[in-house]
Amino acid sequence: TESTPSPQNTRTKRRRAIIWFNPPFSENVTTKIGKEFFKILEKHFPKRHKFHKILNRNNVKLSYSCTPNIGSMIKSHNRKTLDRTEETQTLPCNCRNKEQCPLDGQCRAKAAVYQATISDTTSIFNGPKAPLP
Repeated sequence: TESTPSPQNTRTKRRRAIIWFNPPFSENVTTKIGKEFFKILEKHFPKRHKFHKILNRNNVKLSYSCTPNIGSMIKSHNRKTLDRTEETQTLPCNCRNKEQCPLDGQCRAKAAVYQATISDTTSIFNGPKAPLP
């Protein structure tokens, strides 16, 4: 007996386009935000509306986002910024001729202020050097 191969379904399934509504979660809010949102959705996009195909209960999903408190976000940012003990290592000079380094071996410092005198004019220019990556 010879078995015949079964026909495989080569059609791909079309995925629905889901639109997510993510309101921030708070225990202080007593209103049922999800229920109110879906009531507004049904009111403003009834079956006869041209966007009902896109904006209906089947295509719009609700998920609460649980983000940390703004105060704790600011506190953690300040802690990271203020408690940073950055090493004050200076990188060695990478000039080709180290004896003629214009900054006395400090050319790779993170932040420096330079001064240049232009011989054509009597102006002196001062400015910051951008930090190296």
